[in-house]
Amino acid sequence: GVGRHTAIAALVHLHYSTQHLTSLPANKRRVLFSGHSMGGHGAWHQACHESDRAIGVSPLASWIKKEHYGDSNLLFKMDTANSHIDGALKGLLESSITENDNDLLIPNLGGMPILMRIGAQDRTVHPWDGRRMLRLLRDFNASAEVELKEVQGKEHWWWDTMQPNDGGVVNDPDLRKFYTKHLKTKSLPLPASFTLATINPAANSQRGGIRILQQRVPYRMSTIDASIVFADDNQWEIHMKTANVQQLQLYQHPGLPPTELVQLRVDGQ
Repeated sequence: GVGRHTAIAALVHLHYSTQHLTSLPANKRRVLFSGHSMGGHGAWHQACHESDRAIGVSPLASWIKKEHYGDSNLLFKMDTANSHIDGALKGLLESSITENDNDLLIPNLGGMPILMRIGAQDRTVHPWDGRRMLRLLRDFNASAEVELKEVQGKEHWWWDTMQPNDGGVVNDPDLRKFYTKHLKTKSLPLPASFTLATINPAANSQRGGIRILQQRVPYRMSTIDASIVFADDNQWEIHMKTANVQQLQLYQHPGLPPTELVQLRVDGQ
């Protein structure tokens, strides 16, 4: 939505404002998404929707979707409207916010290094959210570089993890090690096979240089399963299998071979 586009616009402005720096200029195409609590949900959200920019993601004390966060936004639960609303209309209203459900967009995280952390005694965001995402990520890709750490003796926020002033919940040595390792990454290698998923094309960026522009049925899941096939040393093909896709667009991607694309096959054609 507007918030995500505002964040990306700020990132792009930061990129161009820091190019004169000799050390650590910002790069709009290389982002490690991280945040705590609501920011943790935001880290998931941005990584799922802007996966071509992501070089890693570290959600801290994060929830999967707002409707799972305490009683702050329980859509239709115990609502008097349930006694009057038509089921089809209810489904339509619910579908208007499903683009924010990070668990539906897990395919977009394929090949991405992920470190989740939460206090084992967190009473604000239950560790269940992290455990659920861990299971889903490993179900999608058993060899995924994903880890969940539940920090014993800690709740939702803490200043000191192991010793005073060590960075605490958002910047202790454990997290700095993850950040330092993956901030050196120029770009994530593109898997030979990958999936792009979206509920709302207006909210999603590209994945592997592919973007869905239009759906056959709006606000239903749309996917593209893509495979890169090498014909020989200098030529390669992209094979795609689509679901609920009316229009798509291709972009240049640093993970794609610099040699000649000789064939694009979509749904066997």
